[in-house]
Amino acid sequence: MSLDSSPRTSSDSAMPSATKKTNVLERAAKKVLRSAKEHHDSVNAAYDAYYGRRV
Repeated sequence: MSLDSSPRTSSDSAMPSATKKTNVLERAAKKVLRSAKEHHDSVNAAYDAYYGRRV
């Protein structure tokens, strides 16, 4: 008889805790990178609009 009263779902048993933490970190890193790229692109667009297209 199991001491754990909560049922396990397939997602709980399929992925160890360290892997879940890694996935969370990877998603966070991707969001940061995407935001940085969007910022970079918008700064470049503002520069181009203000000073004209760079050569």
